[in-house]
Amino acid sequence: MRADRESPFYLELLRSIPASPLLTIDQLPVVVIAVGGCVAVLSFLGCCGACFESICFLCMVRTGFRIVFEK
Repeated sequence: MRADRESPFYLELLRSIPASPLLTIDQLPVVVIAVGGCVAVLSFLGCCGACFESICFLCMVRTGFRIVFEK
């Protein structure tokens, strides 16, 4: 189903989302892509840390994931 900006479904969806001063519906894809990019980079670094068996590297990756996913 494709929802263009003039369809009643899209307008009703926008009305049902509570207003947030920090995040609008237009910024959501950018935030999701940014978080996905951070996860991809951290995952790659975690694999490198595991291959080299570096405790420091793995602790850095763990801290990075805590920063990204902390509420």
